[in-house]
Amino acid sequence: MKKALLIGLVVGILAAWSIPAMAIDWSGSGYINVMYAAARNGAVPGNNPFAANNAYLDEMSSWMFMRGRLLIKAQASPDLYGVFYFEMDSNFWGEGTTTRAGGSGFMGRWGADAVAVEIKHCYVDFRMPPNLPLWFRIGVQDVSLASKVLLSNDGAAVTATLKVEPIKMNVMFRYAKPADSDEFTAADGTEIYQFAVDMPLGPVTPQVYFMYNNVRYGANNLVAGNLDYEQLWWLGLNLKGKIGMGSVTIRPELDLVWSDGTGTVSGGNDVNYGSWLTRFDLAALINKLTVGMQAYYCMGRDWDDFTADNRDSTFQRPRPNSSGLAGMTSIHNVWRAGGYFMSSGGVGGPMTGNLPATYLVGAWWLGAYVEYQIFDWLKVGGAVSYIGDTEEDGDAIDRLSQNNGDADDDQSIGWEFCFGTEVKLYKNLSWNTAFGYLFAHKGLSLNGGVTPDDPWAFRSALMYRF
Repeated sequence: MKKALLIGLVVGILAAWSIPAMAIDWSGSGYINVMYAAARNGAVPGNNPFAANNAYLDEMSSWMFMRGRLLIKAQASPDLYGVFYFEMDSNFWGEGTTTRAGGSGFMGRWGADAVAVEIKHCYVDFRMPPNLPLWFRIGVQDVSLASKVLLSNDGAAVTATLKVEPIKMNVMFRYAKPADSDEFTAADGTEIYQFAVDMPLGPVTPQVYFMYNNVRYGANNLVAGNLDYEQLWWLGLNLKGKIGMGSVTIRPELDLVWSDGTGTVSGGNDVNYGSWLTRFDLAALINKLTVGMQAYYCMGRDWDDFTADNRDSTFQRPRPNSSGLAGMTSIHNVWRAGGYFMSSGGVGGPMTGNLPATYLVGAWWLGAYVEYQIFDWLKVGGAVSYIGDTEEDGDAIDRLSQNNGDADDDQSIGWEFCFGTEVKLYKNLSWNTAFGYLFAHKGLSLNGGVTPDDPWAFRSALMYRF
């Protein structure tokens, strides 16, 4: 019996060896970014100077922090591959023995060995056989839609994309599950449904999209005055392009989106939403020179309408939250911490910190910027913008920073000036710096008439890409 088992085992091993193994092509990419930040009236991680009764208003702060990302792709064939995308970061160096010392986002702790490896993506991409133009992506993935104004996040989702190659049209449908606190009931959960169509039309590519967000708040619906559930939707247009005109290349970007829906309040009147925003970025590339302008307008709350009949014209963000939209304010280093000139992350301006993630501030701005490649290793740039308030019978910063009380309906927030440089130390290694200063007007004032000092922010980032 033992001899027969041994012979059978050897035959099984030889048979397994004789089957051709599936070849997997491995590839990877990523970056390591080490940064320094200093600011006055900027939102230090964990301490927002603009939060109500915060003692750090008008104080200066500085800190070091870093982030690394690693993407690994395992491709079995042109029609099948899997992706792992990891992130490791720190809010600041010296997370040490304080309450900041554990969990994701705390790679900077003393002694290292932090549990800080985060999963950004983990999904399978495959095409339906036999070679149909229908692709599926299943797993934790990028669920962004109109990422510079609407939704920029990662999460568990299923995406189906029909690719019509002759006309290069993509038709996408996605289902995502942001929250599910109780698997046995539908009392506390959130779903997002997205539909988008894009197709190049000459030198520009428009995308038309629709998104629906169904939100149920669970235990909160038992408390009178709280939101029970919300049904929100967005209809929008995103356009990008590159238009060649001799020695000049024009690069337009446009976002236009309408936000609508209702919120049901336990024991109270429903909240009716309805708002719109638009963003426009136009750049001209002339040899080594880039000049451009940005315009942005977002409706804010009309307090008279909201008080009278619960009509809220504040532009709504998807629930339960959306990550910060750094790309939305690419010419700003102070206002909403825009990450000017590739010195990304870290310094929150007067609109960050403890602000509700479900709101996009009611503001508008108009700005201009210029970049010039002086040498192969050196690029310099500058930007200027004017920022205004779109709230009616109230001030956006006062409301969103939870300092309610200074309802003067100020219309001017201020002027921001920014400067930046990019130095190429190696082909894959650059050193980027940026400085921004916001000359604040009355729209930046807080409860009780408190007028903060002008916010400013400095960043320096060493970026290695591979």
